[in-house]
Amino acid sequence: MVGTIAAIMSALAGPAAPIVVPIAAGVVLAIWVYDVYQVSRVVLQRVMSYIVDLTLVLQTLYLVSESQEVSRRAIKLAVRSYIESPISGEVHTRIQEYDKELTLLDRRGRDTLKQNH
Repeated sequence: MVGTIAAIMSALAGPAAPIVVPIAAGVVLAIWVYDVYQVSRVVLQRVMSYIVDLTLVLQTLYLVSESQEVSRRAIKLAVRSYIESPISGEVHTRIQEYDKELTLLDRRGRDTLKQNH
């Protein structure tokens, strides 16, 4: 992208450069901001999903283990039962809905994951 802009800039060097340079810089900045926004949405959704999934699997293990040592078989069973349960899909749907409601100003804060919806 930078190479393309540099080629356009060199082609338009001369009297149009003072007009074209700020416009090109603005376009590059806008594309960068949009890309960062899109990536932040995906990262936020994945972090939230990971935390909720792990918490629910650990809760299942706690309830099943009855304060005894946890085996690999119990862990695999807890993970499989969570993945196959309807709650797993519902959790991910609710996380995506929550993320869609957030504005750019909501995302910039450090308390995004702490809000209750």
